[in-house]
Amino acid sequence: ELQVLDLVSAYEVLLADLLASPASTSPNYVFAESGSVTWLDFSRAVHKTLRKRELVKPEMVVQPYDGGILGSSALCEAVVLRQKGWAPVQKQTVVESVEGDFEEMKRVGAV
Repeated sequence: ELQVLDLVSAYEVLLADLLASPASTSPNYVFAESGSVTWLDFSRAVHKTLRKRELVKPEMVVQPYDGGILGSSALCEAVVLRQKGWAPVQKQTVVESVEGDFEEMKRVGAV
């Protein structure tokens, strides 16, 4: 989970590093993260938000995703970015952001 402003600052750190040392020995890929969340917790938050707005009916969903089909989580750590001094500053988790994200999607006509 990662908020957009944290991702922007991660790109800034990587760009500054590249400009300072074009022959950088950094890996070709870098992860950014601000913590971990399970797919079960995320799916429950989405399900709760949709039910609250009556966008799904009880008979439409057998059960929210339980994490057992595709895997329950994936873990990537921002080791390289943290070594370069980056750290996330946003405090809201992706699960906590579901309600607000849905409202923003509604505001722009995406739902």
